Amino acid sequence: RILDFPSRGGLLQRAEQLFAPMIVVTGEGGTPSLPSTLADIGEDFAEFTIRNEGNADLNWSIDATALPAWISSIDPLQGIVKPDREQTVRVTVSRTGLDSNGDSYQLMILSDDPAQGETPLEVQVRVPFTMTINVLPSELNFGRKESTLNFRVTNDGDLGTRLEFKVTPSNPYLVS
Repeated sequence: RILDFPSRGGLLQRAEQLFAPMIVVTGEGGTPSLPSTLADIGEDFAEFTIRNEGNADLNWSIDATALPAWISSIDPLQGIVKPDREQTVRVTVSRTGLDSNGDSYQLMILSDDPAQGETPLEVQVRVPFTMTINVLPSELNFGRKESTLNFRVTNDGDLGTRLEFKVTPSNPYLVS
């Protein structure tokens, strides 16, 4: 990458830019200006890569001063990436205290790339819906005369979650 700044040193500035690191952060999604990574349901972590497409070593670190509680660790927090190489970073999450909407956080990656000293990455976490089966009444007493009784099965968990169930008799003389 060559940048020409005649007012700031001419050829010397161009030579410095020829031998500079160039950070590229990629996740599972997002856009080039705001890549993203996702800890999906059933996963306890998400990963992203830091790539150096420049001609000098890339020094990088993650600003971890104000991380949300659901990000339990980031490994590694800093590193050096040689030219044309990449490093994988793992973000471990804890869903404790999160509701079914999940959450997201914009992580800031700091580097010595002269053209892009700060690179954002959106970290997202999904939380599974809660399904809570409720049966009313909780017990059926047929006594001597009843042959049919009704009961109600509901999902008292998160709205919008589909509850699949099957009723099976516990005794052979009961028919479902």
